[in-house]
Amino acid sequence: MTTLIALLLISCNAYKGVNTHELNIGMTKKEVFNTINREPVLEYTDNDTEIYKVRKRIVRGGAAQIQQYFLYFENNKLIKIDKGERAVDKRIKIDIN
Repeated sequence: MTTLIALLLISCNAYKGVNTHELNIGMTKKEVFNTINREPVLEYTDNDTEIYKVRKRIVRGGAAQIQQYFLYFENNKLIKIDKGERAVDKRIKIDIN
C-alpha cells in the first residue's frame, strides 16, 4: 500500500512544472533552490555572476515535454529568470548590395 501511494505521488508530480511563479528578484540562491524544489545545474560563472539551468520533464495533454529555465544570480541574489532565449541567438541579416 505504501508503494502504491508513493507511485501515485511521483506520477502526480509529472504534471507540475518548475515552480517559478513564487520566485522574486532579490531572493538568495538558497531561497530560490528551496522554492523550485529542484537541483539546478551551474552553466556559467564569472566573478560575481552565476547562471544556473533548471530542467524538468512534465506531461501536458498526454505528451511529455521538457520545461527549462535559466536563473541568473549576481552577488548571490536572483536578478533574472528566462527560458534561455539569449540575444546572441537572434541574428541580423545585413544586405550589402
